[in-house]
Amino acid sequence: MHIVELDRRVSRASMNGRGVDLTATDLDLLVSLGLIAMLHTAKTEYLGEQARCRHARAHSIAEANTGSTSSAGKTDRSVRAAGTSSGTIPTRDAKQARQRVQRKTKLQSAR
Repeated sequence: MHIVELDRRVSRASMNGRGVDLTATDLDLLVSLGLIAMLHTAKTEYLGEQARCRHARAHSIAEANTGSTSSAGKTDRSVRAAGTSSGTIPTRDAKQARQRVQRKTKLQSAR
């Protein structure tokens, strides 16, 4: 009957996204069912896949670093955008904004 109770607890915890506390008896049951051996097998497969991915990535990076394929000619100078979209306020607009603030400040202090 213990296996039915353990299954109920684990299933409920899984559905609710919660953890479950395992007793020594619970662990003995999991071992006898072969679940611990399955866990070790899954871990071994996972670690092997990680090693294969690292090897493939390192091999791919090493192959990619074979030198530049670009031409040796000079490149054109980049053209910088000149306008309000370049992130600055034109001097004329900045001056006008400063004057508006100064006028408002003088009006408020005069009250």
